[in-house]
Amino acid sequence: EGFLYETAKAPARVWQLAMKGMVNEDHSDQLKNIQAPTLILFGDADIFFNLLEQHQFLNAIPDSKLIVYPGVGHGIHWEIPEQCGKDISDFVG
Repeated sequence: EGFLYETAKAPARVWQLAMKGMVNEDHSDQLKNIQAPTLILFGDADIFFNLLEQHQFLNAIPDSKLIVYPGVGHGIHWEIPEQCGKDISDFVG
């Protein structure tokens, strides 16, 4: 669908390098320094990350809020764009 079409625009080597960079870098000790209000969006059907990790972000980032979407995977903005957009708008508003 649209998500797969957009993802396929980048060559596989780009995705491989991006993933390598994300796996090899750990900046978790810097999360406490975030000064902006932070919205964490998580689909509980995400195959890459889990709810425990989201709570670790929530606990580490001052002034953060977590929204969990039941039955939604990693591509929240693709899967439920209206709800995702509304939640972001409400948070920023």
